[in-house]
Amino acid sequence: MKSNPAYDMRDVESGKGQGNAMDGAAKFNLSSETSDLMANVRLGFIRKVFMLLTLQLAVTFSIVLVFNVVEPINLFCKANGSWLFWVSFILSFAILIGITCNPRVAREHPKNLYAISAFTFVEGIFLGIICAYYALDEILFAVAITLGVSAALILFASQTKVDFTSKGMYLYASLWVLILMGMITPFYSGTGNLIYSGLGALIFSLYMVYDAQLIFGGKHRKYQFGIDDYVFASLALYLDIVNLFLIILGGGRRD
Repeated sequence: MKSNPAYDMRDVESGKGQGNAMDGAAKFNLSSETSDLMANVRLGFIRKVFMLLTLQLAVTFSIVLVFNVVEPINLFCKANGSWLFWVSFILSFAILIGITCNPRVAREHPKNLYAISAFTFVEGIFLGIICAYYALDEILFAVAITLGVSAALILFASQTKVDFTSKGMYLYASLWVLILMGMITPFYSGTGNLIYSGLGALIFSLYMVYDAQLIFGGKHRKYQFGIDDYVFASLALYLDIVNLFLIILGGGRRD
């Protein structure tokens, strides 16, 4: 009596590795089940990312409203805006560098949640200090436009078959053009600021589509976030939305 051949499960994701022990139907079933499992894992990752992103935005814009509406806090920000701005900016930037330069922090639970919570809170204070100098209706208008545009771009990223994930280097180069323009734009007004705001809105909108496709993944995407990188993914979209908000808020300032 012959013994059953041993199964080799070293390549389960592709449905291979079974040798002659499996017929065509069994290989198809294994491949189909594995594909469904991977799709469910990806869906869980996407839910986690957008849950984190929603909490980040809720906390951030709540802090912005508090800094704008609560008069004692608003007056304190206006009286000490210079040093508060730089302290919050340097602190948020330091936390961001700490997260991005140490992937283990962003992947190990619960360290990753502590890190992104700290960054979100400090970034909310940074934005709150900036928004203390704006009227409430200007802030609400910018928030509404930002969230509406962001939702439309993320929906577009999930549906289009055009692969933006392969365009990362072009976006990176465009971002540096925007940064260099930002160094000289404050010395100009009118048309110069309008061009800068328009270019900034375009670049961060494209970055939002790019990062959203890295999150959604799929057969039409060249690159994608790993399922353990949900903090990185949420952080990427959060920064796109925050920068778009600042561009819209600054571009719509009424003098």
